[in-house]
Amino acid sequence: MTGDQDQMRTATDELRDEIALRCRLNPDYTAQIGSFGFLELEESWGDEATIVNTARISTTNKRVESVDAFTDRERHLLYHLLSHNHGTPFESVHFRWRVIAPIFILRQWMRHRIGTFCDWGSATLSKVTRFDMERIKAEIDWFAEKRIEFIFCCDANFGILRRDMEIIDYT
Repeated sequence: MTGDQDQMRTATDELRDEIALRCRLNPDYTAQIGSFGFLELEESWGDEATIVNTARISTTNKRVESVDAFTDRERHLLYHLLSHNHGTPFESVHFRWRVIAPIFILRQWMRHRIGTFCDWGSATLSKVTRFDMERIKAEIDWFAEKRIEFIFCCDANFGILRRDMEIIDYT
């Protein structure tokens, strides 16, 4: 096994152990998804009272201290906000999630939402995977031998490495 393979196996084992630990420590707010998918609600701030108070901020100073203090009026307001797609008051409630997923899933997720995320370590402890040039050239040659005219390949990191120009020149 090469050094890169050892490093990848170690990172994979560490990730598997971390997911198992988090599921044991926080079982009510943690879910494992597939072999290496993981979702954990680490922290939240706010509740239904926060939403109602936010909705009322421009119309009244009448605040409710907690959900326990809700009357039918607060319940009706909350239902009205939700059923009529008044999303802004709901944005005053915050959740912090820990998500472990393949990078292509995280990138798609990021495209379809607004926010930030931290790519924690990646599976190989390197954000850019470097295949050796002989392998890359062999794959390009295989496509040429099979007379494959078009391939769709997307790599958001292509162009970062200086040797990427060598790959372009080889094609």
